[in-house]
Amino acid sequence: GETIEIIAFNDVASILTGFGFHVVWVDGHDEIALKAALEDEDSPELKPKAIIAKTIKGKGVSFMEGFNGWHYQRLTQKTFDLALKEIGAPDA
Repeated sequence: GETIEIIAFNDVASILTGFGFHVVWVDGHDEIALKAALEDEDSPELKPKAIIAKTIKGKGVSFMEGFNGWHYQRLTQKTFDLALKEIGAPDA
């Protein structure tokens, strides 16, 4: 099932905050945002940091995006090549 059906991340954030963590939410597909969260110097000192990165499974690959089945399915050479092409990988 979808992650949200199994665990509510808002609750995870509340639990982590309750344990004294500085919680940061980021778009897990945004490398700049991830780097900024990791390097965040505005975080309170002496607090551990928890980064919750929101992502979409298979983002950028039309036949994979949002489809949980790709957690256990295998790529064929054809689907592998197509996936590389769709994400703009060099030499794809």
